[in-house]
Amino acid sequence: MERLIASLMAFFMLALPSPAPAPSVSAPDVPVLRALLIGSDTFLTQENTYPIAYNNLSNLEQALAADSRTYLSISSYYDEIGHLSALESAVSAAFAGADGNDISLLYFSAHGAYRDENGQSTAGLYLSDGMEETLLSPEELYAVTSAIPGAKIILLDACNSGAFIGKGTATLSPSHPFVSPDHILITSAGASEASWQWQGQGEFASGSSYFTDMLCTAISGGHPGDTNLDGRITVAEAYAFISLNAAASTAHCYPENCTADLFTYSQPQAGAAFIDDITFDETLLTAGQSQVHFSFTVRREAALYYQIVYYRSGAWDFENAQHFLDDETGAGTISPGRKQRSLVLDMPNGQDYGYVMLQFIALENDQPAFQGSRLITIQPQQGNPELTVSTADVFSPGTFQEMPVLIDHALPCGLSVTVKDRTGRTVRRLSYAQPTRPQQLSPAASLFWWDGSDNKGNPARPGEYYIHVQTTIGEDKFTAYSAPFVLKNSEAAAP
Repeated sequence: MERLIASLMAFFMLALPSPAPAPSVSAPDVPVLRALLIGSDTFLTQENTYPIAYNNLSNLEQALAADSRTYLSISSYYDEIGHLSALESAVSAAFAGADGNDISLLYFSAHGAYRDENGQSTAGLYLSDGMEETLLSPEELYAVTSAIPGAKIILLDACNSGAFIGKGTATLSPSHPFVSPDHILITSAGASEASWQWQGQGEFASGSSYFTDMLCTAISGGHPGDTNLDGRITVAEAYAFISLNAAASTAHCYPENCTADLFTYSQPQAGAAFIDDITFDETLLTAGQSQVHFSFTVRREAALYYQIVYYRSGAWDFENAQHFLDDETGAGTISPGRKQRSLVLDMPNGQDYGYVMLQFIALENDQPAFQGSRLITIQPQQGNPELTVSTADVFSPGTFQEMPVLIDHALPCGLSVTVKDRTGRTVRRLSYAQPTRPQQLSPAASLFWWDGSDNKGNPARPGEYYIHVQTTIGEDKFTAYSAPFVLKNSEAAAP
């Protein structure tokens, strides 16, 4: 029967006039990738940081060059951009020819600044060529990048860089100029935080920043930033990897949960990392738990040090860090393979709770290499965290805004944060028992962000909502609620 129908169809087609040729269909417009990397080590009013920015640029350029989409160009400027007009010229040259379908990546490694006085905040990024120095404002950076057609991914490795996107401040109305559908930013630290770096010793200068090291690690080698192993490392995946492994500062991202691709690959390659797949049994401990248990994989024999840094008086006390050599072989090295280890924590000054950072540092050819770190949050055995929750009164995510959720807590703890509607139904879970971390805010606080979507990623319905926060310390549960707020519009659209 099928053959008969086919024969009849052929007959009728022969009997009909020949149709006009179909118009040609052009191939889909494939995005063109371009990158501009800017770094400065030599400053007039700030500390010189050589070779941090130099190595950051080199490492990131090498990592981006392996993207399977292939960059049309990767331009680097080291100690060459000292004022706004030089930046404008560099941007114009690097992204010439870009159209609305292209992707442009802009990276900075420099000093940053943030001041908040009398309700007036000032944020900036230092541009320096060693002879001239300018403080670049968020508004100026937005104006320069807005002239580039298409999507813009901006990576800021600088102290206080979160101020560029209004994150890392204890304010419910953070304003920043990058609220748009085509700007994506990741910053190395919150507005009130330093962005840390490490520097080696010896004849051949080494060193780089924790943020850029972990950014490059996320997208390089075995591509550990690809959590779902789909060959795509999204902005959100890279951001999560950096947040976990660069524990000294709090990375921030706009927009949260961004699904745009930062890096793609066709197949994993052997990584340059000495160790990887670092896993901790727990990073939220209770006072009295003096040991931390973890495992990792060693790729080749070398020396491995564990550096324990305690958070004292509102800052990381690197000067009094503890160092432990893992001398597994008896020759000062550790052999390849999967390892399980435990370390004893000794909180300073008799305090039994707080924050500790464990860093992994390899030593090869007498040069240190940062391999990653974890923040360990130790809560007390008992005590009232004095939770309070604050939000805006009205939220309109259709303007590409994100609503900050500010949670004050007097003690380190694990926070479960949910968005609920007026009936008490959970609309979105923002965190579950997520350990708090120091963010140099006073009083101590944690920040979460809601983009107006529900747990399935769909826009929530306009109406009245509130935030529910819960934590457990010892055998006691503590709960706090925000005042109701109004969701006026839920046409959120994240890149």
